[in-house]
Amino acid sequence: MSQINAVEAPIINSPYDEPQFHWHIEVAKPPEKRPGRRPASYFFRVPDRAARGRKTKKQEALFDDASKGQEYLLDLANLIRQRRQEWRERDYAGATKVTRELLELWQSPDRQQRLFYAQLEAVETVLFLVEGPDDLKQGVNVPTDEPGGDAKEAGYKAFVRYALKMATGSGKTTVMGMLAAWSILNKVAQPQNPAYSDTVLLVCPNVTIRDRLRELDPNLDELSLYRTRQLVSLQRMPDLRRGEVFITNWHNLERRELSDVNGTSARVVKRGVPVEKLRTVKLGGRDDLSEADIRQQALTGAFDIVRELRDAKGRLTGFDVREVRYYESDAAFLRRVLGNRKGRSSAIFVMNDEAHHAYRRGKLDAEDSYAIDEETAEVDAREATVWVEGLDRINNALGGKKNGIRLCLDLSATPFYIQGSGNEVGKPFPWVVSDFSLLEAIEAGLVKIPQLPTQDIGGTQTPAYFNVWRWVQELAEKDGASGKLTPDVLMRYATQPIMQLGVWAAEFREPVPERRCWASGLFFGHGRHGRSSHAPERAAAGVLCGAACAPISVQAGTNEAIRRRFSAAQTSFHSARTRSRPRRLNWRNPARS
Repeated sequence: MSQINAVEAPIINSPYDEPQFHWHIEVAKPPEKRPGRRPASYFFRVPDRAARGRKTKKQEALFDDASKGQEYLLDLANLIRQRRQEWRERDYAGATKVTRELLELWQSPDRQQRLFYAQLEAVETVLFLVEGPDDLKQGVNVPTDEPGGDAKEAGYKAFVRYALKMATGSGKTTVMGMLAAWSILNKVAQPQNPAYSDTVLLVCPNVTIRDRLRELDPNLDELSLYRTRQLVSLQRMPDLRRGEVFITNWHNLERRELSDVNGTSARVVKRGVPVEKLRTVKLGGRDDLSEADIRQQALTGAFDIVRELRDAKGRLTGFDVREVRYYESDAAFLRRVLGNRKGRSSAIFVMNDEAHHAYRRGKLDAEDSYAIDEETAEVDAREATVWVEGLDRINNALGGKKNGIRLCLDLSATPFYIQGSGNEVGKPFPWVVSDFSLLEAIEAGLVKIPQLPTQDIGGTQTPAYFNVWRWVQELAEKDGASGKLTPDVLMRYATQPIMQLGVWAAEFREPVPERRCWASGLFFGHGRHGRSSHAPERAAAGVLCGAACAPISVQAGTNEAIRRRFSAAQTSFHSARTRSRPRRLNWRNPARS
């Protein structure tokens, strides 16, 4: 029988305390529950995208056991984790009065809603790096995110950047609220202290998330996250409202071109900042341009023709042209993004939500066989470029260093370089200072546990449906298929697992008889999707329900004489904000910005 050793009871830690145990998992060995917390690390292997279609000799290694992810330690995050613990044992030596007050509020056992350990750890890491004693920060060297050569020539400077790696569902929005309150309240209490800012800028990937983050506006008062999540005491709210929290999506950081001024072309009145650009104008195309059309535009001063472009047969296909466009100045850009700031700080505090989209592009190798398709690469490149260059422009417009972006925090579950970024794909940002991984979130009951087939009677080492795509590839190759798999060929083999999925889904939704919960003493039954009818009571009590959180074994019907088994569990500890405002819509190119 094919079998993967599944972890039958993965939840072994409390979401409110530092992890005390972890599952040690190795291939062909049963899972082992070990004491202590697992070190901060990541797994790296060759990008999987290259495995699409028929395997080439260069791609063959992707399917070998040796090519499976290799674990690498996050040395900086592990060092800071150790030093932060020592800082706690020293009773937060060096922390300000305001910081101590906030920590006492956040850690209070009398809170209506206790904060997750993942949230407290992320916040304390930032507080330690800013306020911790120098002797504990010896050897803690966080790499800077240096601008490229062209940006440096334009006067742009690097700013301090830290990345907080937090699993999805562990409550990043609350962390942003905690850190915004910490910065603003400390600045109000110590106006001359350059370590803090009363102006906070939150940048997110789209308008959907932007609207969800509106609750971080202090002016919402009792409806703001600061009060609904007990992040700031009632008497501190007037001070918090003296600061400002600006929330925008990255599209708003793009430098806008001035098309006209009072009805006259900006190029004619020379209004704005002139920027010389090179571009290619091709014959035909959407505007059906002829050679005469292009040369006529050049005569009117629209652009200068640099050179002609011809194909292999010498036929004219287009022109490379040089043109001058006029864009808003950095000062105008700053006014548009931050408005008329009432904050007294000349520096600002920036937080990037879903920050794996915000990276400096490296040099892309044209021969990179793992590069993604051109259209996707173009979208990713524009997003990354606009996001980071927008922050550079803000930093430069404010004066840089002490008067620019005082601190920039990246929050993401996956702060890794993506394919097509021009950087080493799959490697983390070098400024990751804190890590609460997906495995730790699963072991603490913070997220839904992934459901995967763990055994069948196929006779292979790995169950057939464990990776349906590779299973289909192998079957197609055995039948003589070559080249890229077409949808018709794909569905010829994928129909069976899709139908099996329907059987599993139907059985998973079937209610089970009422049972008694050993933790709370309440009777309950699993309804649709296996949710317990007394989930709110369990969440309030802060306990795991033995019946609801035990693995739900689903025996699927027989299909092609193959049986599958699923192990799954759901908990009610998921972030309160995500539960109340789920990410139903999440597009990257919104209709409005």
